[in-house]
Amino acid sequence: MIIDVQFWLKPPFKWTNASSEILQDEDLVQEYLHDIWTTIKGQLSTLKGYGITGLKNMGEDGPFLEPDRQLWSGITSIRVWYFRK
Repeated sequence: MIIDVQFWLKPPFKWTNASSEILQDEDLVQEYLHDIWTTIKGQLSTLKGYGITGLKNMGEDGPFLEPDRQLWSGITSIRVWYFRK
């Protein structure tokens, strides 16, 4: 199963990351894409209790500006292996 996680940011949206760097728009989307994957991957031991046996980052799409809504967006695709004995 592949799960796509997509999110949107309304520009100008600014955020200060852990290293006190101010991120906005494209840079912020890139940071979020990385953070989403590392957070989910870091929870694999917890997810194994629910039958998930593996995760793989299948790629990221973004950052891109949606022309019709004028929102910055990003998508990360995660393959989930789910097997029951």
